[in-house]
Amino acid sequence: NKTNNKKKNKKKTKKLISELEEIIYDFCEGKITKIENYLKSDNNNVNLKDEKGRSLLYFSSFRNQIQVVELLLNSKNIEIEWNQNNPLFI
Repeated sequence: NKTNNKKKNKKKTKKLISELEEIIYDFCEGKITKIENYLKSDNNNVNLKDEKGRSLLYFSSFRNQIQVVELLLNSKNIEIEWNQNNPLFI
């Protein structure tokens, strides 16, 4: 029973990682329609971060996705970390 639970948890974790990677990819590539749909969804998290602590705002600004950055900055729940690791800092 514990083995089955571990397998289920591992599958859930892999699915979440895949979803995170897909979201990050969309923000890096400036896929506006997908991003707008994500931002309109009830379960969006504009402050989502990867395992290294890099946010969607980080990825979008690092990749010079100006329109995406504007969408994020206009989001009501955005949290901006003003430090040297943020591409907006430069």
